[in-house]
Amino acid sequence: MALTSFAPPSAVVKKPGNDDNPKKIAEENVEAYVRKKFGADATYKIYNFGNLFRLKKQDVKELEELIELRKLVPGMKDHYGSKTDSVAAAYDTLIAQKRRLIAAKGGELPDYIINHIFSVKTKTDGSGTVYECDFILNDKLEVKDLRIKLAAELAKDDFDWFYYFFQKYPIFNSGNYDSDVAQSNQVFDFYNARLAKLKEGKEEFLVTALRVTRIINKTKKFDPDIICGFLVMKRIDERRLCENYRPIKFSPSEEIKVKTATGDSLIGYKIFHKYECTGSDGKTETRAIYAELDAYFSPAGMLPVDAPFDKYFEKKD
Repeated sequence: MALTSFAPPSAVVKKPGNDDNPKKIAEENVEAYVRKKFGADATYKIYNFGNLFRLKKQDVKELEELIELRKLVPGMKDHYGSKTDSVAAAYDTLIAQKRRLIAAKGGELPDYIINHIFSVKTKTDGSGTVYECDFILNDKLEVKDLRIKLAAELAKDDFDWFYYFFQKYPIFNSGNYDSDVAQSNQVFDFYNARLAKLKEGKEEFLVTALRVTRIINKTKKFDPDIICGFLVMKRIDERRLCENYRPIKFSPSEEIKVKTATGDSLIGYKIFHKYECTGSDGKTETRAIYAELDAYFSPAGMLPVDAPFDKYFEKKD
């Protein structure tokens, strides 16, 4: 079961009182909603709750706009002339009408919104889904609606690593703890800044971020050759671009740069890869591709190259 973009009102765990913490109540109600949504068999892990904010409803916004416009009328006598008083009276009427409308709707109490990052594991293979959602709550802090900002279905290795990525644990090990933390945070911030800006493709980008940081943690160094090779290999394997795929070798990676007004700017990496696979005739054949990755190591494209292949893997002076 997956979350949807709309959630019906859920049972209230605890109603707010004079001495209660609204944020704590909101968190409890969201947690109860998620647990009920996925059932007792799912493993639900909380990573973070954001701050609790109030959302002004449309009628309240319109009332505030009318009040601000009314304040401007006395200073616009040169514009309105003899009609100034009648314009002011018209605004007063509109303001009174809007207030009566709001009162008739029960005071138009604002909705609340709280961000929540969590994961749910429902399969026995260790895979799971990481969610980031904005939960909309009513004045009783019940879950009224939700907006899904991220829903990344992750394979076991990526899913297990997400906790360490989220916590920004050090991925370098030079022996200097402060330096390792600073260098690690630089990598995490690089990916999180991009993730926050993306409107589309967030799930695929998160997978890249998880794999790059996991490789660095495993090797304890930043090595573009290893990162490029691993991500190209995973792309071929996971997208089934080749039957019975078996990697043979990778060339050293090369940076792709463009000249800008301030100097050269890194826009990606390129690498060659030789491998074996089963051809259409059922026989094993050797192939090679040229692959490009962007500056974040997301595979951007792959093209087959012609034999002989050795020239693509020769060391350059």
